[in-house]
Amino acid sequence: PEELVEGIKKRYTIIQKNETTYSPRLNNEISMYLNKKWYSLTAKEQEYTSIAKSLDPSILSDNILAPLLNIIDERTNKDIAFLNGTIPLTTIKNKIDTGEYAVAFILKSIPVSLIKKVADNNETMPPKSTYVEPKLRSGITIYPIE
Repeated sequence: PEELVEGIKKRYTIIQKNETTYSPRLNNEISMYLNKKWYSLTAKEQEYTSIAKSLDPSILSDNILAPLLNIIDERTNKDIAFLNGTIPLTTIKNKIDTGEYAVAFILKSIPVSLIKKVADNNETMPPKSTYVEPKLRSGITIYPIE
């Protein structure tokens, strides 16, 4: 855990939080739960090559998952799991505390305006970044054309 924190410090400002749970609140901030401690990670200034690369999931992937945890493809790597945003942080904390997982990263929801910007620029959203609530029902609606 100490090695991971040291690696993260190169690209993020890290502040340990003394709260029971901690959810990110600031721009470019994610929270991390590791070794029974919550941290605020705020990305240091970087140049981004696209709108999609400036989103928190891409920043996490490019700065922590790939270089520090050797998770190159989030879609296929067995060492990573994704939990939807409706799961309480206490549940996630318990999964770390019991050893089911080693570390948790909590990201804010991506505003629809940024999703639109990504689409308008013909870019692709980062993997696992498009969880939307409420889920639309599957099906087809047909209207007569008059």
